[in-house]
Amino acid sequence: MKKIVKKMKWYMVVAVCGVLFTHCTQSDEYMKYMPDGEIIYPQKAASVKTSPGKNRIQLEWVITDPKVTRCRVFYEQSGIQKDTLVPVSKENSNISVVIPNLEETTCRFKIVTYDDFDHTSIPVEVDELSYGAQYERTLLNRSLQSFTMNDISNELTLEWYAAIDDTETGIELTYNDINGLAQTLPFAASETSIVLPDFQLGEPLYISTAYKPVPTSIDVFSTAPTKVDLVKTVNVALNKPVTQSDDSGPDFTGSKTVDGNTTGTRWVSVATDDEHWIEIDLLDNYTISALRLHRQYGSPMWRFQAWVDGDWETVLSYDDNIDVPFYEEFEPVTTNKVRWYLPPYTDNRVRLWEIEVWSTIVY
Repeated sequence: MKKIVKKMKWYMVVAVCGVLFTHCTQSDEYMKYMPDGEIIYPQKAASVKTSPGKNRIQLEWVITDPKVTRCRVFYEQSGIQKDTLVPVSKENSNISVVIPNLEETTCRFKIVTYDDFDHTSIPVEVDELSYGAQYERTLLNRSLQSFTMNDISNELTLEWYAAIDDTETGIELTYNDINGLAQTLPFAASETSIVLPDFQLGEPLYISTAYKPVPTSIDVFSTAPTKVDLVKTVNVALNKPVTQSDDSGPDFTGSKTVDGNTTGTRWVSVATDDEHWIEIDLLDNYTISALRLHRQYGSPMWRFQAWVDGDWETVLSYDDNIDVPFYEEFEPVTTNKVRWYLPPYTDNRVRLWEIEVWSTIVY
């Protein structure tokens, strides 16, 4: 029995030695590939976010490993490899850095972390687009749809078309008010009806439209201030002084043709075959370019004339036109009074509801 126990102890010693020998052999084999010792990888940059800007890009990431003491961002510009060192604070795990002076193109960044022993992490690569002058040249100002001016309150009401797209963040308007003071007013992209107080009509108004190419952009891009042309096509004959060759009575005078009522009031001439005419004093010089007539009946032969250099200049001439109503544009002519003239002919009696003389005015 003692011999059996001794033999078993001997086998156990041999088995343990065999295991130890095998373990040492595998460890030695493993160590052949790490002559400098075990490879240590610090924590790599986590939750990396990028935000574009004007020739710059912001990078953000998270470091929770206390052994990481610094990071380095590698990138390329004009074929030259560059890098930026980013210290890591023990008090803040959120790392942020802005890479400036970038070309307007897609940039690739490689973020590597380090510890005090110069162990490096696995690199993290991200791409982002940098915006610049080329993008700015594509930006357009918001377009003006219409405007009205209140001469009593000096309020200018502007109606704008909607923002071009959802990258617009708003507009900025600048002007000098009635006291000569410079005013700069910002308005949100959602605003299309805008009131400017104390506006001096005739003074320049400038617009600059702001954009963010993407919601995460760290910069706002704006168009250069551009003059807004306050242009309106106006019936300059409306409510102006009128004289006429004749009329059928106080309810049918020439003034009825400029009261804005195109179907209710009218000028009716006497029932003769003589010439008939209506003259409108525009009270100022206007460059006119269109005529509209609202007639009860068409008088086929007529002339539309403008007072130029002390004489009547015929702008439109018809011998057989009975259009009801009538509208025609013509080459612009500058004048301060106009007349609609019917030469003598049989049954040329006038029945005219309204006459409109249109001018494009730039304020």
